[in-house]
Amino acid sequence: GDLTVTGAAKISHPTQIFRTTSDLVPSSANVQQTLTAWEEVDSRGQANVGSLVSQSSGIFSFSETGIYLVTYNIFMAQNTVTYAGGVLQGTLNNSDYATLLETYSSTTSTSGTYYKHAGGSVIFDVTNTSNCKLKTNIFASHTNVTFGSNTDANYTHIIFQKVGET
Repeated sequence: GDLTVTGAAKISHPTQIFRTTSDLVPSSANVQQTLTAWEEVDSRGQANVGSLVSQSSGIFSFSETGIYLVTYNIFMAQNTVTYAGGVLQGTLNNSDYATLLETYSSTTSTSGTYYKHAGGSVIFDVTNTSNCKLKTNIFASHTNVTFGSNTDANYTHIIFQKVGET
């Protein structure tokens, strides 16, 4: 049938953006480390629509079930790095995390600093708010890479957008 709307109509998807608040240099090569210093965006006109996601120590929890589009972006300063990037992991039982996304960049030059970006998206079906969670990790072949942050701009950041019901 037809849909008739009288007056203003709004269709929106709750969206939240978190960004890292401090740079991170890997303490060891080839070892995943969880990014733990996150904040919700709140500056320069950026805003969130809704508050469906919270985070503690790099673990993201959901307050509503649903299907979420999650975009994870990594900003790096590096030289002579075979690979560096991010790993997004999810759990459906609040215990066993599995890799959902890996995204990497590399630099072969031995001089200078090169700024790189790596990113990707997943669809995550949150069927239980107590058990379904995500965590963000970094992973690099060397320790001469800095995973960048900025409290005013989205360098390393993650976007959660609820796109449907489960």
